[in-house]
Amino acid sequence: SNILKMKKLVLILVILFLSNCGFTPIYNNQENIGFEILIEKIDGDKSINNILEKKLKRYSNNETGKIYIINVQTTFNKDILSKDKTGRATDLKLSTNVNFTVKYENQIKEFSFNENLNIDSSSNFYEQNNYENDIKNNFVNTIVDKLIVKLKLIKWL
Repeated sequence: SNILKMKKLVLILVILFLSNCGFTPIYNNQENIGFEILIEKIDGDKSINNILEKKLKRYSNNETGKIYIINVQTTFNKDILSKDKTGRATDLKLSTNVNFTVKYENQIKEFSFNENLNIDSSSNFYEQNNYENDIKNNFVNTIVDKLIVKLKLIKWL
């Protein structure tokens, strides 16, 4: 009976863990946002672009009849804010800028979003690289959420 109690406890903990992990974007696939997004062209930073394409793909099959065609231009910068005595960078500023040109019927609107964060540089390259990738993901999540809100609020002629 102790083994049965342990199995039940483990099952409950697994269910609790699985139901509480992960984040949910402001607008996920299940919600009908009222439009579809198709990327016509994307230029700039390859890693930001890859993340951005994956995030925007969620909005590419809503079949609402209202289709926004977008062109995207991205940049990602890593600037050194300070160095130690040996010349190794100790503080960095990571920043990304994403410009969207949105076409709907015969109209064009432009949106620009910036995200930046100052971080301490790690001496462990692998750890630093993973941290920067997490930050890029967060930047893109925030920018896509802002774009979706803008597109939901936009007034076309």
